[in-house]
Amino acid sequence: VSEKSVSLAKALPLDVLKKTERTKKDKYYSFLQLVYKKLKENYDSKRLSSGLNVFSTLDPIIQEQTEDAISKTLKTLEKRKGLKNNFLQAASVIVNSTTAEVVAIVGDRNPNRHGFNRAIQAKRQTGSILKPVVYMAALEYPQKYTLSTILDDSPLEYQSDNNEIWAPRNYSKKNKGDVLLIDSLVHSYNIPTARIALDIGINDVVVRLEDLGARKGIPQYPSIALGAVAMTPMEVTQIYVSLASGGYRMPIRVINSITNSYGKPVERYPIESIQVISEAPYFLITKAMQEVVRKGTARRLQEKISPSLEIAGKTGTTDDYRDSWFAGFSGNFLNVTWVGNDDNKKTTLPGSQGAMVVWMDIMKDLPLTPLKIKQPNNVFEFNINLSNGNLMTDSCEDIHQSKILPFIVGSEPKEATECYGNQAEKKSN
Repeated sequence: VSEKSVSLAKALPLDVLKKTERTKKDKYYSFLQLVYKKLKENYDSKRLSSGLNVFSTLDPIIQEQTEDAISKTLKTLEKRKGLKNNFLQAASVIVNSTTAEVVAIVGDRNPNRHGFNRAIQAKRQTGSILKPVVYMAALEYPQKYTLSTILDDSPLEYQSDNNEIWAPRNYSKKNKGDVLLIDSLVHSYNIPTARIALDIGINDVVVRLEDLGARKGIPQYPSIALGAVAMTPMEVTQIYVSLASGGYRMPIRVINSITNSYGKPVERYPIESIQVISEAPYFLITKAMQEVVRKGTARRLQEKISPSLEIAGKTGTTDDYRDSWFAGFSGNFLNVTWVGNDDNKKTTLPGSQGAMVVWMDIMKDLPLTPLKIKQPNNVFEFNINLSNGNLMTDSCEDIHQSKILPFIVGSEPKEATECYGNQAEKKSN
């Protein structure tokens, strides 16, 4: 080699990638981790190294928007609540609700960090995020439970077979007396929810959770009705797919198909679905969950998400604000988001101020479609007196005294009452 060639070689720059470029291979780690997990369930290492082409369900744009929103919003929440930097962690799973295809997964506020993926590995207490399943199970008994059924919100003590006392309390520590069933869900009252579960049977609630996609073998404790069970965000998402898809359970998918190195099909992952919620109860529970967003615990969602999208959702908060949840779906996308601390410390964030804020920042720029639900032929609407759950006379036009609610045919109230004003007028005459 000539001296000139050596000098020239020394002068040339080393072909070393910059740090930012080296980390490109780490992109979408949370999503790819689930893809690898699914592949290893069906293929050994020899088969995987043979040159398979894997076509995933990932939407890179939505994935990056989700990563950015989580990173920025957690910093804002920490500053707002006076929490230490990096105190909060989060997980979010976004699914195409019509196909059960996962389009984005985030399991860490630092999207490029390898290791613990909270979306698929962190089992956290679910809190009120599971309440819609309790109410849906009740609405499957239309002769007993309707959206206007009056529930008892007075203090409750339940003694189990082993003489243990369970005394649930409402989030506000206050009792409302008699409340309409729909209002109990909309405002997430614990005691009426517990009474429903005890009445229809904890076994019924657990079976319905499993029908919708929860794992088998959940312990049948009364507190399950209020979310005293640990689940990963992915498991909660699998349950909510059945609520967001029109009542059909569909296994979540991250892989569409696989071909060999020559492009020939090796395996396809078709959409699989089975109806697990009948049309009428599904219509009722979805309408109630839309009311949660309109007037209930998730009403702040409308600050960034247009009311015209008619989002259905539910907040979730566990004891001492250790876990903050929000699950919500439009006509095309479902997103389940969790916010908490890895050491299970108090966050001071209820579902509406933690996970829902992250959810809003993720979803506000996505191409969402309105959630429109076809009213079944056996469901009819009636004007209901908010004070007692009875039918309201046609003469009443006061929207503060009445509400239009849907009922499965034959389950509507049989008694009717007039407006307060009309009743007072009658007495004075």
